[in-house]
Amino acid sequence: MKTLQEIKDEYGYEAGFSDWRVLVSYGEDMDTHVDEVAKRFALEVAKQTLENVSSKSQEMIYSRKMITRDILNEPIVLNQHCYAVAKHEILKETNIPEL
Repeated sequence: MKTLQEIKDEYGYEAGFSDWRVLVSYGEDMDTHVDEVAKRFALEVAKQTLENVSSKSQEMIYSRKMITRDILNEPIVLNQHCYAVAKHEILKETNIPEL
């Protein structure tokens, strides 16, 4: 996951400055810049959170079934319930609320 500083510097560069500090020194339209950085950071956090949830879900399923694989290729049936973790589906940006 990108750090807040990395996101700020990346945004500063995209806005035409060498980094965030230089952008801030100009002091123009800071509310817009801060809002955009906040949205990007929230998206990074949300993606990381979903990835963590996905990994933990897989670990729970595997430990109950005593399977040690890194990728879930097919559903696992436990107590007549079917479990499947589609990590690529969970990580789609459309699953993250628009900020």
